[in-house]
Amino acid sequence: MTKKRRRNGILGRRSRPSVAVIGMGIEGGSLARYFLKQGADVVVHHWMPLEELKQHPKLGQQYRELLAAGARFSTGEAYLTGLTRHDVVGILQSAFTYRYPENRVALNEVRDLGIPLVTNLSIFFDKCPATIIGVTGTNGKSTTTEMAAAILERGTRRVWAGGNLGASPLDVLDDLAPDDLVLLELSNYQLEFLDKSPWIAAVTNIAPDHLVDYDGDYRAYKAAKRRIIDFQSRHDWAVLNHDDPITRAWLAACQAQPFPFSRRTVLDHGTFVRDDALVVRHHEDEAVICRIDALQARGAHNVENALCAAGIGMIVGIPAEEMAAALVAYKPGEHRLEFVGEWNGIEFYNDSKSTTPSSTVAAVRAFPGRSVILLAGGRDKGLPWDELSQVVNESCKEVIVFGEARDMLEQIFSAQESRPAREVRRELSIKGCETLAQAVETAIQDAESGDVVLLSPACTSFDAYESYAERGRHFKHLVEDAFSGAA
Repeated sequence: MTKKRRRNGILGRRSRPSVAVIGMGIEGGSLARYFLKQGADVVVHHWMPLEELKQHPKLGQQYRELLAAGARFSTGEAYLTGLTRHDVVGILQSAFTYRYPENRVALNEVRDLGIPLVTNLSIFFDKCPATIIGVTGTNGKSTTTEMAAAILERGTRRVWAGGNLGASPLDVLDDLAPDDLVLLELSNYQLEFLDKSPWIAAVTNIAPDHLVDYDGDYRAYKAAKRRIIDFQSRHDWAVLNHDDPITRAWLAACQAQPFPFSRRTVLDHGTFVRDDALVVRHHEDEAVICRIDALQARGAHNVENALCAAGIGMIVGIPAEEMAAALVAYKPGEHRLEFVGEWNGIEFYNDSKSTTPSSTVAAVRAFPGRSVILLAGGRDKGLPWDELSQVVNESCKEVIVFGEARDMLEQIFSAQESRPAREVRRELSIKGCETLAQAVETAIQDAESGDVVLLSPACTSFDAYESYAERGRHFKHLVEDAFSGAA
C-alpha cells in the first residue's frame, strides 16, 4: 500500500481541513472545540447510537454544545467509518487500549496511510507558550502532581495543573503566557504520542502496569514511560527516583541535568531523607524542608512523592520554608488512602485508586504495626502478585477478596499462606465475597477496635464500576450507611 504524504503542519494548507475526533468527554470535547476554533470541518465519532447519546446524562449536553458550534457526528453503526477521508484524526489517550479493540484496526489503517493522529497533549506541547513540567510514573504521579502544584503556587509565577489529572490543557491554551508554569500529570498512553519532553520531567517509579495493552511486553511499557525524558536537552531537568533501579539507570543515561530523590540514601545532590526529615541539596546549598511526621500524607510512598515534588520546587526556585508549608498543609486527594472515618474504634480508609498490586503494597505498608483488614478485588490486570501476597501475609489480619478476580486472589493469598511459618508473621484469614457491598459487610462484622479496614483493590474497577472513583464513592457510602446514627 502506498502511503500518503504527511500534510504540512497539523491542519495542512486547506482552507477548511477535515478532522475526525474519536470519542467525547473531557479529551474528545476539548479536541473538537480546538479544531472548531481553527475553522476545521469536525466530525465527532462515538459508539453510542445517536438517540442514546442525546439522552446520556453527561454526554448529552456536550453533544448539543458541539452540534451548536458546528460539529457533525458519526455514531452507532457509523462509528469509525470514513476515517481515511480526513486530513487529521484526533484521538483520546485510551484509543489503543484493550477496552476498544475495534479502534486498533481502524486507527492502524489511518496511521499506515500517513494521516496524522493527534491528541490533546501532542497539540498542546506544540502550541504552548508557557514552561511545561511533566510528572509520570506507575504509582504516585497524581499525588506528586498535586504536591508539586501546592509548592509552585507559593512562588511568583502563575501555575496551571492538568493533563491526566483534571481538565484538558487545550482549554486554557489561549490564556497562557510565556512566564506561566504548566504542570502536567502524564500517563504512558499520553507519552506515546509526544515527540517533545517537558523542561522538568519527573518520574516517581516504574512497576508493571497496563501490560495487556502491550501484549505483555514490560519493555514496551517502560519505553512509553521513558519518553518523558527522551527528547530533553542539557538545558532541561530530570527528577528521577534514585531508589528505583529502572529510573536510576535512566539518571545515568539522560541528556538533561539530573536531580534525583531518595528515601533510602543521603545524596550529594537532590532531595533525600536524613534524621527523619526531608532535605534538599543543590551544589553547596542545603536546607531541611520539614520532618516526615509533619506530613499529613501517610506512608513511605508519600515521603517519596514529597521528595519528588520538592525536587521540582527547588529547580523552579521555591524556598525551602515555602515548600515545607505546602507539603505540611497537603492532604491526599479522594480515593488515595482517604480517611473515611472511625467508628467503634475501627478506622476506614478508601484507597480505590490503587489498581495495581504494587500500589496496594504501598498502602498496606502505610500502617506499620497495625491490624489491617484488606479489601482487594475487581478485574485483574495480569500483573505480578508475589510481592503483595507476601506483604499481605506478613502484615494483614484478614484479606477479603471480591469481584471478578476473587477466586484467583483466594488462590494467590492461600498459596502464600502455605509457606513455612518462619516466612509468615501472623495467621491470615482469607474470605471471598461476590460484591464490594458484601466485602464491606464482612469487614465490619470481623473488625475489632484498633483495626484498620482498608479498601485498596489492586485491580481495576471495570467488572462492576465505570471507574475507580465510582467504586471509592460506593465504598464510602457503604461504610457511612452502616454506621449512620452511630455516636
